[in-house]
Amino acid sequence: MRALIAALCLALPLAAQQPPSGSQGPGRMQYDTSQEVTLQGTVSSVRSQAQGPGKMVSLTLQTQAKAYQIMVGPDFMLKSKGLTLASGDEISVICAPMGPGYMARQITRGSDTYTFLDSNGQPTGGPSGGDQGSGPQGPPPQQ
Repeated sequence: MRALIAALCLALPLAAQQPPSGSQGPGRMQYDTSQEVTLQGTVSSVRSQAQGPGKMVSLTLQTQAKAYQIMVGPDFMLKSKGLTLASGDEISVICAPMGPGYMARQITRGSDTYTFLDSNGQPTGGPSGGDQGSGPQGPPPQQ
């Protein structure tokens, strides 16, 4: 059930960007794993904004080169994985461009890795794609 709710929370904001039926314009934005990058830096701010039935968490990541806006996901998903983010956290993010910023697929802080989207860009319900459990996962994939 959590996986379904997580998928809906991630899909609803994206579906809202889809043009009305029969209109000409770009289609719904989707996570594109072929465009993934890994960013490392310091969290300079964390925001939680009402969106649909819950709140979406996003952050600003300051790297040596510049600041990036990164959408992480629904706050309940972060809580279910035992992840809280704060200014000053040193993290590594596997993400892809989406809209005006980036969408996080995986965040690593220290030796803990949290995965929000699977390798196909689909929401995960828990560790290893399961529906139960929370907390950090193993090391990030080598890229």
